[in-house]
Amino acid sequence: MKKYLAREDFELVTLLKSTDVINRIAENTGPKKTFRLALPGVKHDKPYEGVVDAESFKISRVINYKNSFLPVISGTVSGSGKVTAVTIKMRMLLPVRIFMFIWLGGVGLACIFITPFILSGDSASRKQGFDPMALIPFAMFVFGYLLTYLAFKFESRKSKAFLKDLLNAQEGSD
Repeated sequence: MKKYLAREDFELVTLLKSTDVINRIAENTGPKKTFRLALPGVKHDKPYEGVVDAESFKISRVINYKNSFLPVISGTVSGSGKVTAVTIKMRMLLPVRIFMFIWLGGVGLACIFITPFILSGDSASRKQGFDPMALIPFAMFVFGYLLTYLAFKFESRKSKAFLKDLLNAQEGSD
């Protein structure tokens, strides 16, 4: 079920020391900016922005376009012997999650509520025939879900590949 949600939890395993992992992430992370000009062709000095601490980080990719579903990447770094594990969680911003929960929840309830009327074929609808307008809540639900899922996955794949490459890491079992 998790693979159908706009979120990712995974672990990267690398032979780098935990301090090297944090340093590499910090070298590619700038401070969080409240306002950023999103102009095409503008090159930013760091590909990510956010906060990097001694054993954890919370970052997001710097992009030149608007994507409300851009993942916020939080991770913890723990070294055990020769390998270092980086546990990563990618989520949408909380306000976006709340909005999409309300959108999908409301439209989902409308779908549940309208389904018996569509299936029953009551006398009023039999006289008039099938009303395609009854499918609008279903279309809104599918649109909202696909928009959220695909826009999130579009960005999360890029960040996952970047982190794997940056840390010379393999995906572990999580």
